[in-house]
Amino acid sequence: MKYQILWIDDQPNDKFIIEAEDYDLDIHVETCYNDGIEWLRTNLDNCYAVILDVKSKITNDPNEVARREAFKEKWLDVVQLCTQRKQIPWFVYTAGDYEGIEALQVMIPSRQFYNKPADRTELFKNIVLAIELNDMAVAVKKYGDILNFYYSLPNSDDVIKPLFRVIKIVEENDYQNTSAFNDMRKVLGWSVAYMREHGLFPSDLTKISQASYYIRCINNGRVNVPGRRDIVPNYIRYIFETCADTCNNGSHVKVEGATDDTNNLIVDSIVSQGNASYLIRSTFYELMNILDWCKKLPTEEGKITALRNRVAEMEIPFDPTK
Repeated sequence: MKYQILWIDDQPNDKFIIEAEDYDLDIHVETCYNDGIEWLRTNLDNCYAVILDVKSKITNDPNEVARREAFKEKWLDVVQLCTQRKQIPWFVYTAGDYEGIEALQVMIPSRQFYNKPADRTELFKNIVLAIELNDMAVAVKKYGDILNFYYSLPNSDDVIKPLFRVIKIVEENDYQNTSAFNDMRKVLGWSVAYMREHGLFPSDLTKISQASYYIRCINNGRVNVPGRRDIVPNYIRYIFETCADTCNNGSHVKVEGATDDTNNLIVDSIVSQGNASYLIRSTFYELMNILDWCKKLPTEEGKITALRNRVAEMEIPFDPTK
């Protein structure tokens, strides 16, 4: 998969960005430190490395002149974010065409800086090496077949970002972190849209509960209508229902004093108290099975239409308002 890298530089070079692609590095550019720091703050979960220019700008004011004081004032803000949740490696890439570049050795004595443009290949290689040594990157490699597929799709952040957060929880065995259920529910909702767009559901089906009903009807059939297990296999029917139920339940806290079934929201409570140590992990694997199966849905327009027609022949009763 491609690794997303933040590059803060007031004069980014297209050639640098293109060459980085050969190393599976997807460069995101911000042209001033303030914008770069804000982007990093909201993308900590899927940023794998940061590249800093020295002689740059602090703000996006077109009248501001690039100066090396920008690095002096802002590099610690970047480093603090890079160590806030996980170790995000950061690198200095500078032209060095100014007096006092040796000061970098004082400011960051344990960190090598790279000269523009001569050291760019060495920089790319060391970024990849640092990423591969990162625990999170090693964990993500376990699920690369799925992540590579979805990362290449439009609006991939909608599925990749929450999925990264859940992977981190699972790999660190943070089994009481109930935020995983909300993120998994987001990914499951995204998968419903993917299934709809690829021929499985009618165009007005939008809810997870509706998808669960439709999957059950396709798999199990109806009165005098045989099921189509070649379209939806048994395991997908069952794990979609259990995954949806667990994620929905775990995304809400029980209403105080409620005793009815509607408010029987126990997942958040039992998981946060440590009484269901494997529930996050098992639900995650159900979700990954669903995403893996979704990859096999048709992607060509003609085949999508053919699947849509096969499902329509089953005449499944459906009210989009329910």
